Amino acid sequence: MKRVSIRSVAISCFLFAAPSFAAADKALCSSDGGSLVVFGDIGVANIKAQEFFYAGDHEISQLNWESKGVTLFTVGVDGQIDNNWSLKGSVKVNTGGNGHLVDYDWMILGARRLEPPSIHPVTELDHYITAAIELNRIIYGNESSSIAVGAGMRYTDVKWTAYGGSGIYSNEEGFRKGQRKAPDWERGVSYRQKISVGFLSLSGEHVLGDLTISGAI
Repeated sequence: MKRVSIRSVAISCFLFAAPSFAAADKALCSSDGGSLVVFGDIGVANIKAQEFFYAGDHEISQLNWESKGVTLFTVGVDGQIDNNWSLKGSVKVNTGGNGHLVDYDWMILGARRLEPPSIHPVTELDHYITAAIELNRIIYGNESSSIAVGAGMRYTDVKWTAYGGSGIYSNEEGFRKGQRKAPDWERGVSYRQKISVGFLSLSGEHVLGDLTISGAI
């Protein structure tokens, strides 16, 4: 029977909203004319991933990976090609943090039964890296506001490792008759996903004196 794994990753990030991390204050250095800017910041990321396993048409396992409040370091370069076109590249890195894994399993015994989840509170985020390059064009602009559209590519590499864990499962003695508890030092399952995607963007910026408001989708 063929066993198929389907993986997906959803990553949501929250950057500190303190003034020192506002868009206008990110620049670490720039060229004399300001056409090339090196920027960086520090933020907090929540990262989630789901992994699915199938035997034929039946789902037999679902693994939910998650890390909350991990530190994220960003560095990048923003280059102005001309008045309307710009090219931007950035890298976001986390070198490790805590995580959590919940493993749901199904037994195919003539019917589809959900086992109690296996919980792995001792889970480590081994790394999270994402790199992006984006070409933008300003479609509207004046002295205080601008709107731009863009297109680019993003690459993400994320990995977790789960240790220990406990759970209840079905065995030859009956439904949910087995128990499992592994020591926290025992290495269990690991998960790594590498994703390359293209994207489109819409961004805007408005300057109010010393305050700059910006956003992008």
